[in-house]
Amino acid sequence: MKKSVIAIVASLALSAPALAGTMTLEFVPTEGETVTVVLNTETSMATMGDTSVPFTFDEAAKTLCADAPEGNVCVTMDEIVNPPTVGASTGYTSTTGETGTMTIKAIDE
Repeated sequence: MKKSVIAIVASLALSAPALAGTMTLEFVPTEGETVTVVLNTETSMATMGDTSVPFTFDEAAKTLCADAPEGNVCVTMDEIVNPPTVGASTGYTSTTGETGTMTIKAIDE
């Protein structure tokens, strides 16, 4: 699975619906490169570079899905960060078996 798909999906996991504005997240997989993603909670779009994709989030299931160019990808978080705060982190597992840690780097309300 391409890192951009996993990064975008995984980055959405940190309680996006609880915040209006943007959130910058750092995605660090167990193996691979660190990726930065900007999450726009007003438009329900996640952006990495020139790529933006829509997402859905099921807080009760701690699951987030995104319709990336490579297909639908979901992640399940270890915990929900609520309220979202800069520096907060959580682990995740994707539908492709990828694991890692997500950290909130900035919040712009």
